[in-house]
Amino acid sequence: MVKEVWKPIKGWDGVAEISNLGRVKVLARSANFIKNGKPQKCFLGEKIVNPYVAQNGYLTIAFMVNKVRKKVLVHRAVSHAFVEGYFEGATVNHIDGDKLNNTPENLEWMSLSDNSKHEWAIGLVDLRGEKHPSHKLTAKQVRIIRKLLRSQITNPNELSELLNVSAAILYLIQNGKRWSSLKDEEVC
Repeated sequence: MVKEVWKPIKGWDGVAEISNLGRVKVLARSANFIKNGKPQKCFLGEKIVNPYVAQNGYLTIAFMVNKVRKKVLVHRAVSHAFVEGYFEGATVNHIDGDKLNNTPENLEWMSLSDNSKHEWAIGLVDLRGEKHPSHKLTAKQVRIIRKLLRSQITNPNELSELLNVSAAILYLIQNGKRWSSLKDEEVC
């Protein structure tokens, strides 16, 4: 069983801490508030803050201190506190590709370029073919195009008008520069 160790969150010393298990706590403090139009003081105890999954898929925490709302990405807080190797411009990489696994053993500092290469290498990103957000052709259409271009029956310029794609794309498909990962299979 791993012993939980707490360290200050970078930039929030004395306010919040992060653990090696990826848990966040706001430290005990006194707070000012207004009740019935009169300023009041109270003591707020230590509290574990529950993270939420932001739109980008990362665990995030948000808390308010002195009327300032602060969002902290859990993986970055854990990395700053527990992972060696930080350098200017570094980004955090999840070694196993799981954005929710924020243990120090699963995190490492690297360049943005290397992080992108890692995403492609482990299959987190694949924008080839129909997976590309701006694709115009389907895999089936590309297989038909290849067959037509090999048969030399169809002029690429005429085919481009028919499919509403540029002739340049058809030449790139023909020469294996686009859709190169698509294997030719029998087209129905």
